[in-house]
Amino acid sequence: MTSLGPTGLRHADEGGTQKRSLPLVSDANAAEDTRAFWSSRTGLAVTPDEAREIDRNIARFFDLLAKWDEAARQTEGVPQ
Repeated sequence: MTSLGPTGLRHADEGGTQKRSLPLVSDANAAEDTRAFWSSRTGLAVTPDEAREIDRNIARFFDLLAKWDEAARQTEGVPQ
């Protein structure tokens, strides 16, 4: 059985096969939430296109971290 880990990536439960994939964003307001968050934090107007790009970049960043973690675990011989 798989579940979503703290990063939103899929992890296997207790001895199952581990799979990692980018989660699908089902929230229709995700880009608007991102736009509002970054606009308020930076004081700059973030466009919807920029918000979608931010979302994609963050998802790719965490996917890269997960790949590095998996590679490190294989190198160290840590069970997955």
